[in-house]
Amino acid sequence: MMVLTEARSGEARSATWDESDMSRRVWSIPADRMKGSQEHRIPLSTTPMKLLKMAKGLSGASGLVFPSSRGKPLSDPILSELLRKLGVQAVPNGLRRSFSDWCADTDQPKEVAKAALTHAARGVDGAYFRSDLFERRLDVMAAWADYIVRHIDPRFSITA
Repeated sequence: MMVLTEARSGEARSATWDESDMSRRVWSIPADRMKGSQEHRIPLSTTPMKLLKMAKGLSGASGLVFPSSRGKPLSDPILSELLRKLGVQAVPNGLRRSFSDWCADTDQPKEVAKAALTHAARGVDGAYFRSDLFERRLDVMAAWADYIVRHIDPRFSITA
């Protein structure tokens, strides 16, 4: 989910079902869980929606989208270990870096990439620019998900 939404590790590991509005295709992370202390709405394209539908039946009663076997959020070391065991040569923050590189390589608008990564605008932009570019981010995130799906190891296919 992190690679498809550009959520930070802690945001994804602590995601709860009540934060996702499946009918509106949006994941709203509350301000108290965000690095910048502002709510962040993440548009959910088709691929993350499929992933959430797959996870729904596996998440148990904890309310977490991706709970540990004890019903608690996964820890960062456990997530890193899981990636290593799956043969994924990346660390959680590196996934966000990959998205940033892809945006630059495919000429995605910088302001949309920054909004997806929840990087705060500075200077005049920070003072006056208030849009979260939600609709524009949906298109970019859908293109990113398509790119990921085309390059994903078949063992990890998302088919729900």
